[in-house]
Amino acid sequence: MPKSTARIIDVFDDELREVTYDQFSKYENSPVQRNHLKRATEPKHQNKLNKFKSRHRVVFAVKLSADAYDPTTGITWPAGTIFLVDGHTRREYWNKWADECPFTLLVHMSVVSTMEEVRDEYYAHDNTDNVEKNSDLAYGATRSWDTILKNDLFKVMPITWASYFTKSKEFPRAAGWKGPDFINGYRLWKEELLFLNDINWSNKIKLPASLTCASLIFLKANDMNETSKDIVKRVYANKFAGPDDDDKLDGVTNIIEWLKNTPKEDMAHNFNTMSPLVERFCYWLNQAEKENRGESRVQRYGGRSATTPTKDCFVKKIDNLSNLKQAA
Repeated sequence: MPKSTARIIDVFDDELREVTYDQFSKYENSPVQRNHLKRATEPKHQNKLNKFKSRHRVVFAVKLSADAYDPTTGITWPAGTIFLVDGHTRREYWNKWADECPFTLLVHMSVVSTMEEVRDEYYAHDNTDNVEKNSDLAYGATRSWDTILKNDLFKVMPITWASYFTKSKEFPRAAGWKGPDFINGYRLWKEELLFLNDINWSNKIKLPASLTCASLIFLKANDMNETSKDIVKRVYANKFAGPDDDDKLDGVTNIIEWLKNTPKEDMAHNFNTMSPLVERFCYWLNQAEKENRGESRVQRYGGRSATTPTKDCFVKKIDNLSNLKQAA
């Protein structure tokens, strides 16, 4: 029984309705839906759905009560649009692999008025406390980008840590993100991520999360100029260079040599190691940029004393660029 002070709610806008499969198949996908096309091909899901059970008929959806603008996609959805918020994988499986599908379904329909509410309803069914992994949430956050990122860019550690390092007020944690955090975090790094997605990634060197994190920060700190992009391209393509007359390597080659020669255990990522690893990559990326401006190569990591870590200098540059863009 509820406590005597509790308020019992007995009026809901929700309803349970029976719809035909044809009606169900026309519902829009949730705008942050994970990769249900891939999930429907996975044996664990196919085995679960191979034998039809009555509970498979129950799905959840939301209906817009008014026109709703989605700032993520730029689309205004008309009133009456119905979004599926639970049941995407089942629908994909029934459409493509099942020998039979239900003739009718039971839809738990809620009424919402904004796209934020659509997302909230989706996350109420699929979240990290339930069944959805970080990679699923990352896929959902980039669903509107009209491109599918490399698998390594759905490994969320580079994005969560880059956001935490550079925008700690908006992202006070580097782990434990929820659905809206992924939308905002991937949006913050969209331009840089699309660039990394389009360049060649060598399979001859390790390309760890700390390098990707540092690359995102370095690119944004330099406003994605051609020099910064060329430097990152060289690193990811494993394009090293020989030593100069003083037997010194350039910044990019120092990164590549470090990646090739560092034992796996020394490149392990956790809360204690992520910051120093990212700092070291930032140092050499910055050194490569200095060399491009005509400065001399340095002998080793930390070859010049600095009162402020390179990563922190990048964060300050990002803040300054952000302020200038807002002022403009």
